[in-house]
Amino acid sequence: MPDPRHDPRRVLDLFTRAQRHLSGFAPGPKGLILSEENIAGKMSGFGQERFFPMARERARFVARALPAPVTRVLFVLRRYDGFFASAYRLRASSRKVSSFDEMKPGILSMATGWPEVVTALRDGFPLAEITVLDYARRGESRELLRHLVPEAAELALEEPSRLENASPDDAMLEAAQATLGAESGENSSMNVEFTEAERALLDARYVADLERIGGMRGVTLLS
Repeated sequence: MPDPRHDPRRVLDLFTRAQRHLSGFAPGPKGLILSEENIAGKMSGFGQERFFPMARERARFVARALPAPVTRVLFVLRRYDGFFASAYRLRASSRKVSSFDEMKPGILSMATGWPEVVTALRDGFPLAEITVLDYARRGESRELLRHLVPEAAELALEEPSRLENASPDDAMLEAAQATLGAESGENSSMNVEFTEAERALLDARYVADLERIGGMRGVTLLS
């Protein structure tokens, strides 16, 4: 999917490849389910005050590449403090990063948030029913599927045997950063936490943003 660093030629190449790949999953009479957590974007811009700036372009990219119109979208969002901490941990587990304290000013000063992402998804998939679910209510994976496909309520589904993308703890992050070549003393203490005042600020914003999302046309909020 397109990224801010891609030029038009690269985006066209990505689209051609995506369209070719997805054409092999032509929906049958009961439709096609696509599970992709990165449609809104990547977490690399969070330290630069960018919250999924390519969400609309990426949604439109996917919509055009799919062999049939998207009719339903399920998007799970979570409180900002937990989301940013988890995103940082996952990123730090695979590449060198600045300390969390260095990134927090950019995170706390972001002008956009979940409402803008949900609007981008709604615009990118104009024919779809958009359901937004609070992470705290996500339940098991089979429950998520039933939110997306109510017809699956009667199916005897099994949970996945393993957890994907689990956030590493501080000790694992320190080991990862050392392996990735962090200089001695750099990120020696992986304290991935917001202060109480910062959490209160982010929580207030999250509550206000949920209220905005709940009032959006064409969007169903489950919180």
